[in-house]
Amino acid sequence: MSAYPSVYLTDSKGKPYAVSSGYGRSEAQKYFEVLLKMKAKRMQRDKHLEEAMKTKDPRQKALLLDKSLSCMNPKIIVAHYSKLVKKIISLDPENKLGLKRKYKNMPQILEISKRIRSAQRAKDMRKLKLLVEKQMKLLDGKGPEAHAALYILGYGVSKSLPESRDKIFKAALQADPKGPYRKKIQTVLRSSN
Repeated sequence: MSAYPSVYLTDSKGKPYAVSSGYGRSEAQKYFEVLLKMKAKRMQRDKHLEEAMKTKDPRQKALLLDKSLSCMNPKIIVAHYSKLVKKIISLDPENKLGLKRKYKNMPQILEISKRIRSAQRAKDMRKLKLLVEKQMKLLDGKGPEAHAALYILGYGVSKSLPESRDKIFKAALQADPKGPYRKKIQTVLRSSN
């Protein structure tokens, strides 16, 4: 279920580059500031795309195309940037840069993330653990999606297995030290010591 309102920012050709869901009960000025930060994503995307089109080096081109997409939500990438994704994969056919695997697995990672949240809502711990394990394999245990999956699992076991929770939360911090749940995890770990 998506929050209300969901606002998509698009370029002049109608291609989305950012989405904001909900308004967090913030004042209009603060919400406008959020929209301006989102607009900066388009500028970053365009800058890297322009640089990628100028370079002749396939490796550099792949890295710049990746940078152009990395500032966006994976859901937007999967739904609206399939041509760029195919180009990146073709520039890294042996996965030497890790980009082929990243982009080929992106739809599956998104689907598993959705199923993880569903298992969490249903409080189905067995299914949740299996899905998180599957997600971790796809992600090599790294990145924001791994961080989020481990946070959800740690939160799920927090009441029944606090020792396991701490171990899972530490793994979440290792997966992405700057991840979105970093502060919550650090607070829990400090209070358990």
